Amino acid sequence: MAKTSKASRAYRLIKEGLASGLFAPGERLSEAKVARVLGLSRVPVRESLLRLEAEGALKSRGPYVGRYVAFIEDQKPEEVLQRYELREVLEGQAARLAAKNMNGRTIDQLRTYLRQVEKLNGSRSHATRIKVGQNLHRYIVAHCGNALLLSIWDAFHLAPMATHSTVLESRILACLRQPARHDRRLRTVVKAIGAHDPRTAEREMRLYVREVTDAIRIVLEQQAREQLGFEE
Repeated sequence: MAKTSKASRAYRLIKEGLASGLFAPGERLSEAKVARVLGLSRVPVRESLLRLEAEGALKSRGPYVGRYVAFIEDQKPEEVLQRYELREVLEGQAARLAAKNMNGRTIDQLRTYLRQVEKLNGSRSHATRIKVGQNLHRYIVAHCGNALLLSIWDAFHLAPMATHSTVLESRILACLRQPARHDRRLRTVVKAIGAHDPRTAEREMRLYVREVTDAIRIVLEQQAREQLGFEE
């Protein structure tokens, strides 16, 4: 029973670290490093890393190289799209509930995250941009008033996914139909939450995630056609 409890706790803490950006995309996660950072023993950490690898949250690069936090390129295209489709539903509902339940302090913190996101738009600091964006989205889910939504968000690794290549990221951004409007949607979401306007908060969050999903779908389809052309 104690062993199971330790393994469950290690799994939960590592997942939270992945969702919060404590472990950044591409970062090498050795048993020793994770155990040291989280204050855990290595046996439950080892079990948890294997489990997360099987779930697709981590990518193995050989037994002696270690495991890395997965990028979009490490995932099957259908799994990437399924996660983003689930994100649209879940984060839309989270934004709706947040507009009803967030108070002054949490709204102030949400606005701080938004300022950080907007400040980094167009920045070359790829990893930092991803981490700040993940923080904002997870914060809305975590403070919406429904703890089950956060459990699902963490369990299915629904944090905005990073690209290993900035070229791929640029291609995705280029496929956004209305980039300027898209960039304004997060501000509208945060403004609606602060104004306790659940309908607008849900609508704009769903549209924001859907636009990213559509752009990723276009790029993945382009890559599949390019690959077929190369093989021919």
